[in-house]
Amino acid sequence: MIYSTDQSIGAVVERLHYRQMLDNSILVVVSDNSGRIRVNPGTNWPFKTTPQIFYGLHEGDMRTPALIWSPLLTKSGYVSDAIVDVTDLLPTVLEAIDGTDSLADERDIY
Repeated sequence: MIYSTDQSIGAVVERLHYRQMLDNSILVVVSDNSGRIRVNPGTNWPFKTTPQIFYGLHEGDMRTPALIWSPLLTKSGYVSDAIVDVTDLLPTVLEAIDGTDSLADERDIY
């Protein structure tokens, strides 16, 4: 699975480079490790006490890899140990490129 993911990301990078778009791109790679709905759903702590999101997008104690890469980013090699949700990606990317969006309610981690 890792090999396949690596090959797929490599193909995207090669295509962006071929089209001369890589220098103006932001690559966001995230993973999903959520529990299955209604069949051994895993643990959603600390969110599992909230019924409306028990089978939602939030997995409280499952860590999955994520990365953001771009030649446009100013912080090279930045690593965050913060608790991050996929909804934090938009404000993070906007902060990294000095952009704004009045609809971004989440927090940036950059």
